[in-house]
Amino acid sequence: RVRRLFRRPYRGDLIKIATLYHDEPFLLTPNHEVLCGRKGETGIQWKRADQLTTRDFVLLPRMRVVKDLATLHLADILPGCVTHDGAVRRAKVQRPLPDPVPVDGELLRLAGYYVAEGSIAAKGHSVQWSFSKAQEAYADDVLNILKHLFGLVGRKYWINNLCEVRVGSVLLADLMRAWFGRTASGKRLPDWMLYLPDRKLKELLKGFWRGDGNTDRTTFRFYTTSEVLAYQLRLVLTRLGLFSSL
Repeated sequence: RVRRLFRRPYRGDLIKIATLYHDEPFLLTPNHEVLCGRKGETGIQWKRADQLTTRDFVLLPRMRVVKDLATLHLADILPGCVTHDGAVRRAKVQRPLPDPVPVDGELLRLAGYYVAEGSIAAKGHSVQWSFSKAQEAYADDVLNILKHLFGLVGRKYWINNLCEVRVGSVLLADLMRAWFGRTASGKRLPDWMLYLPDRKLKELLKGFWRGDGNTDRTTFRFYTTSEVLAYQLRLVLTRLGLFSSL
């Protein structure tokens, strides 16, 4: 969380730093120190921006903090809901959801599927995931997770070569919207998800990869129209020791 902002007047030159795998150059004052290493040498050091050369490697921060969660209480997330007899309910909504839900590999894989291929129906009464014909096994995985974690029975619909999973649940739609945003370009991960242990983050990536990933002989690629989600994915990959570019 950003706690304070400092603004200072400055007139003078700025140094533009462009790195090999970063699309966005950044501007620094000449005396601003950058943590870097040098090709062919061991060790790292702080170096003024105006002293950097093309032999230097600028270091990126890697998230080290782990904050695991065993369960999440949905009543704390969904407005107008209360928990009774192990289920979260809202007035005039027929289908409750179990509360709490486990924060396990299945939930993280479902999250990955959703940010890759998920959406909410126009009226907000159902959630859907879209897969190709060759990905029917992933559609079955979504159905199994919905049944196991939320007690919801979804269905598969075939539209030409498209396999679509649909499940009717106002509360699940509200939950997906609260966690992951409203539109494809606005998709994001909730902050708590970024701090989970590596084994859970790998399940998140598995779902994302199955939905919107591909590879050639040397490169693995993830696709999204959300800039925020792309940067969050980079944080997760860096956390797992995998270097990535946008």
